[in-house]
Amino acid sequence: MFLHNIGEGHAELTLFYEKSIGGETRFYFEEYVHTHLQRRAIAESIKRRRIFVCVECGTSLDDLSVKRRRERGFDWMTCGVCDTKVSIRDKEVPFTPLRQSIVQEMDRAADVQRDLSAAATKLQGKIATGDFDVFLCHHGIDKAEVKNVGEKLKEQGLLPWLDEWELRPGIPWQRLLEERIEKIKSAAVFVGKNGMGPWQQLELEAFLREFVSHGCPVIPVLLSDAPDEPKLPVFLKGMTWVDFRKQEPDPMKQLIWGITGKREGMVDFV
Repeated sequence: MFLHNIGEGHAELTLFYEKSIGGETRFYFEEYVHTHLQRRAIAESIKRRRIFVCVECGTSLDDLSVKRRRERGFDWMTCGVCDTKVSIRDKEVPFTPLRQSIVQEMDRAADVQRDLSAAATKLQGKIATGDFDVFLCHHGIDKAEVKNVGEKLKEQGLLPWLDEWELRPGIPWQRLLEERIEKIKSAAVFVGKNGMGPWQQLELEAFLREFVSHGCPVIPVLLSDAPDEPKLPVFLKGMTWVDFRKQEPDPMKQLIWGITGKREGMVDFV
């Protein structure tokens, strides 16, 4: 693949293949690139040009000659250098609905991978500066499930603070915890079938003070094993909670909305 910058807002992208690459593989890749570019370009600004090359001597066929031959109904022409018969068919593989769905899936997968790469880069910057997005307040018994939620937040470029990940051995944890509580942007309070732990109550008191003074979001999060009528602290009962006992609305999207203040589909959503 080679990108040639022609001028402001204009460029030419050329795809090359090894001789061993089959027509089916070339077809899928070309359609994926074309679909990907069309989604992001100004309407009617993408022009597709197929370059025909002699398989024997590597000579490129003249575009005008190819056009004129095809207008006359020919699907081949002779190489002007070695007289080899060269196919000038535009597509060797028919574009069926099944193949279209495969190309669309390739495009979707590429978007997902790009978003993950961007999120990973963003996350590394936050780690370097200690810019935590959310404090994960939880009962120790629920740590495994809370860690899983934390990993999913990282995939979205959000940096969670979790005691197991951030408390350095040999350093008084109370002081470190107090320092982070003063700077952190939001808190997620997890409640499972075991209710809330004793240290969790102390963390909540500190976050309540921050919530009152700085408007720091404190998000109640019901874990998948939470009872039908969970016991929440009084100040949390009046807040909208995230419910992992349900699939709709998507609890991860709801949690990210609570942390960032941005819903999926909004500009700059992580």
